[in-house]
Amino acid sequence: MRRILYSTIIFSLFFLSVKSLIAQEKKSEGINNQTEEEIEQLAEDLDENVDINELYEKLEPYLKNPINLNNTDEEELRELGILNDFQINSLLNHIEKHGNLIRLEELQTIKGFRSSTIDRFTPFVKVSDASVSTLPSFHQIFDQGNNQIVIRGERVLEDQKGYLNQDDPNASSAYLGNPWKLFTRYRFNYNNKIKWGVTAEKDAGEEFFEGNRKDGFDFYSAHIYLKDISVFKKVALGDYKLEYGQGLSMWTGLAFGKSAGGVLIKKNGNGINAYTSLNEYFFKRGIALSTQVNNFQFDVFASQRDLDANITVIDTLNDEASEFSSFQESGFHRTESELEDRKSVQESLVGGYIKYKRKNFHVGLLGHYTEFGGNVAERNQIYSQYEFTGKSFSNLSLDYNYLVNNFNFFGEVARSDNKAIAQLHGLLLSVDRNLSFSFAYRNYERDYITNTSNPLRESDFNNEVGTYLGYQLKLNRELTLSGYFDMFSYPWLRFGVDGPSSGTEYTTQLYYRPNKKFQMYIRHKNQTKEDNTNKDVPVDYLVTKAQNNIRFHVSYKVSNSVTLRNRIEYAFVNREEERPEKGYLIYQDVIYKPFSSPLSFTARYALFDSDSFDSRLYAFENDILYSYAIPSFFDTGVRTYFNVKYSVNRNIDVWARYERTDFTNKELISSGLEEINGNSRSKVKLQIRYEF
Repeated sequence: MRRILYSTIIFSLFFLSVKSLIAQEKKSEGINNQTEEEIEQLAEDLDENVDINELYEKLEPYLKNPINLNNTDEEELRELGILNDFQINSLLNHIEKHGNLIRLEELQTIKGFRSSTIDRFTPFVKVSDASVSTLPSFHQIFDQGNNQIVIRGERVLEDQKGYLNQDDPNASSAYLGNPWKLFTRYRFNYNNKIKWGVTAEKDAGEEFFEGNRKDGFDFYSAHIYLKDISVFKKVALGDYKLEYGQGLSMWTGLAFGKSAGGVLIKKNGNGINAYTSLNEYFFKRGIALSTQVNNFQFDVFASQRDLDANITVIDTLNDEASEFSSFQESGFHRTESELEDRKSVQESLVGGYIKYKRKNFHVGLLGHYTEFGGNVAERNQIYSQYEFTGKSFSNLSLDYNYLVNNFNFFGEVARSDNKAIAQLHGLLLSVDRNLSFSFAYRNYERDYITNTSNPLRESDFNNEVGTYLGYQLKLNRELTLSGYFDMFSYPWLRFGVDGPSSGTEYTTQLYYRPNKKFQMYIRHKNQTKEDNTNKDVPVDYLVTKAQNNIRFHVSYKVSNSVTLRNRIEYAFVNREEERPEKGYLIYQDVIYKPFSSPLSFTARYALFDSDSFDSRLYAFENDILYSYAIPSFFDTGVRTYFNVKYSVNRNIDVWARYERTDFTNKELISSGLEEINGNSRSKVKLQIRYEF
């Protein structure tokens, strides 16, 4: 991997020097407001912190290289991830029946395309004459490709405990590095067909060109990705991600679950793709190939990399781990103990996928084998009785998708080598252009084994049975009612739940959009679960915990440059045997994004108050590019942030961010080495991007 990395760096630097001489004045497209709004809308439906950056990096290339609707196919439209199967089928049938599109406005005449869908879709597509795909020359690749360099630094301004005693030899624990988090990357993209790049990151507290990290950054990632080259549909070298079926067996990319939209539960796996994110765990490293022969698609992949793990037994003969208790997914290597876990266990993976596809139908078969450099140790806890132990496992799965009239049937059945089964079967029903339903049944057996899944779920990839029903009803041109009901159970014990348990969750949302300038929604979410009592008793028993969230959200475009956004949200938590808890979050956003000015900014002022962590609330925050987040809010305080972007010229953009949280109910923030002696926590971020 390091040889691939260094070769990529050398070639990229050479290419950069040549390219900069040839095309210093090439215009940078940059991100437009519609893209950010698309990401924000999806993020608002989420209630936890996921890697939103992966979603942006998925959409950004299509801004610079829009899909030609007259020369596209089902696979490419699915990769974009905006249209559902009904809309994709309707669009392709329209073009097949009526000929090529002349203008994007024709989308309004296609069945299933509402104005809101068209607004989200059109920034990433175009219409032009269909052309025959030919292998580009090196001159075309170098001249027409897009290059991007990003450098970012950020840090907490207050003194944290982990940095105060770094020079004290008697200190039991301290961070080894400085408080700056640093990130840099280089990307090249030619027409979404040829991509390569290098990413490097250092977390706050990690060493940098010193101590254990004399080679610089703590994390390096490199990739080369080719599409439609010779006999191969896809070629991935270095770091890549895999997405198959409904995520039961193999899914290492971004995946959305339950959302207020109600019906967006089906995953559209894109198979092999380049890995460009910063998560240090959820990717593969090696080679992956895909080819197409008539109606058959054949994928093969192989990966080998070292993972962080908690070592319990070391082989004294070769000084390698022979047994470990669990993997460490945080990617932090700030202390001596965290460094001991760094890259301590090797993971080897081989696998393949075969898909047979006809119009409106496909069936796929996936198989893979994983082996570790040490044994996963047995655990003593009762709830861990069925968790994986050993050195290797294999997994086999079958996925399907069938679109007939207004019905879309989909699903996946997976089996691990201990004969445990995980299955999900779903249906999307488009009654008409105003009413849609979704249904899914899932049953993940308690001893099912995989370490690369991301299916529709409430809790985990095993020990869960559930039934999901979602809906979306367009009452008129301005009002949309949507939501879902999910009923789930856990046949076996879980961490913090000493018995089989069950629960329900439902969400209802009324969305009002009279025009493109104003939108508003009211959302109610209820979740009921069982977990252990907090009482000090000899044997824990289960109690019911119910939580209700009510949200009122308004966004108003005052002018073409200014948008105001407001939210009020309350959380009410009732737990058996304990007093009720509550929390609230109120914020005001100001968004200034003029079309022609090089300067833009976003700002927020928020008030929050919650009785405990149980009554916390989540809210998506605008951030600098490639650094989105959905933080949680609990305790009592004020949260503010200010982001500013300045476009120096066509090629260079600069961002800065200042954020601050002031607590009014405590004088000590966080704990351990992250502890701050005071009631305020603030952070700054600086970033520069150069495109050519």
